[in-house]
Amino acid sequence: MPDVELLSMRRQMDAFIAAQPLVLRLNRPVMTATAAGGYLEGEPEVLSPQRFRLVPFKRRFTHQVVDTQDGDIPLTQYVLVGKFNANVQTDDYFEYKGTTYRVVGVEPKSLDDSRSDRRVVELEVRKSA
Repeated sequence: MPDVELLSMRRQMDAFIAAQPLVLRLNRPVMTATAAGGYLEGEPEVLSPQRFRLVPFKRRFTHQVVDTQDGDIPLTQYVLVGKFNANVQTDDYFEYKGTTYRVVGVEPKSLDDSRSDRRVVELEVRKSA
């Protein structure tokens, strides 16, 4: 893809995010090694605020819920769309409207931002406040 095309796509994505921005502070879990060879979760690293857009995510060819012994659990209904260089990783989490969300996937999976115009973040609801 020519550089001018990528630049145009990034500008469009910036405008898309700016139309309904959601500013979040992501928390990144920090794991420390123990003497027994395991890991303990320490104080999370709080990242600087970043702008995303919360977008409805519809799966046309899959079920919208997963049937478990505890009942139906809804699948991800929304994703976050951020700039191509957003600092987000799997297992990061944040609070929004009294609920904790955990990042379960980041697209594109490559950390090479040179040919991408966005970062899409798949979420999982962890607990209600």
